[in-house]
Amino acid sequence: MKASLLRKADRVAKARAPKPVMRFLWWDLDEPYEAVEARIREKIARGEASEHDRFVTFTWTRPEDEGAGS
Repeated sequence: MKASLLRKADRVAKARAPKPVMRFLWWDLDEPYEAVEARIREKIARGEASEHDRFVTFTWTRPEDEGAGS
């Protein structure tokens, strides 16, 4: 009986635990990774994100126009 109470308490604790959220950030090509990490820490400090969240960074470059000027 004691083991079943522990399992029930564990289920309740897991249900109340904060769920990780996936956060998306833009990463400029000329920006060092340390600056991106600093932005993530700032979001956590301001309460906009949790330290358990997952952070995904995106960057984009324009392909060189091979046929430009022809």
